[in-house]
Amino acid sequence: MPIKGTLLVEGTYTVQYGDAVSGYEMWKLSKLAHGGMLFTTQREVTQPQPAIWSMTFEITQHWAPTRLSLRVDVEGRTLISEQSGTETQWLARVETRGKPPREYALDSDSSREIVCASPVLGTVTLMRLGLQVGQSREVNAIVIDPLTLEPRALKQTWLCVGDEKIEIAAGKFSAWLYTIRTADTAVEDRLWADRQGVVLRYEAAQGEGTRLTRYRRIERRSERR
Repeated sequence: MPIKGTLLVEGTYTVQYGDAVSGYEMWKLSKLAHGGMLFTTQREVTQPQPAIWSMTFEITQHWAPTRLSLRVDVEGRTLISEQSGTETQWLARVETRGKPPREYALDSDSSREIVCASPVLGTVTLMRLGLQVGQSREVNAIVIDPLTLEPRALKQTWLCVGDEKIEIAAGKFSAWLYTIRTADTAVEDRLWADRQGVVLRYEAAQGEGTRLTRYRRIERRSERR
């Protein structure tokens, strides 16, 4: 049965590959009854190859990852994965119809950050790190392959470069620019986020990027009093 919560924020990203628009991602952040939060997303792209993803990402009230559900439809096959963390491991099960399930158990403590196709995972990392301009942090990352859903444990370094004004389809923002270096690839991604950690723009070294085109925070009555 799907987990439901109280909607807090929702938005839409345009996905680009090079200079061409290649797809869209719709996402929501909801607050759960026990105090944690839930990101849900639906992402569809045509480049570099057609694929459709859906994701449910549950975190604690302190933004710590606890559970991740993924589904990807690509090249005529469907992959489904349930992944979760303990104090010492990240556990994953990946299922493809007609094949034996694959099981993974990676050594990883509760400081882990989760990385996959969606920029909303970057929001979670930014909220946990709380970097100021000029500060950097090496993190233990679980990087999930977007096509196979296989998790890998890698080191990443996040750096807050500085303040920038940016204008995108969702509006004009005062943003913080961050760079992300992954140890085993030596590539550098860049992202811009607002003061609440919402990723406004993401530029991957491999050529894929995202732009926020719609952004709505849900105002509660208690907040208007």
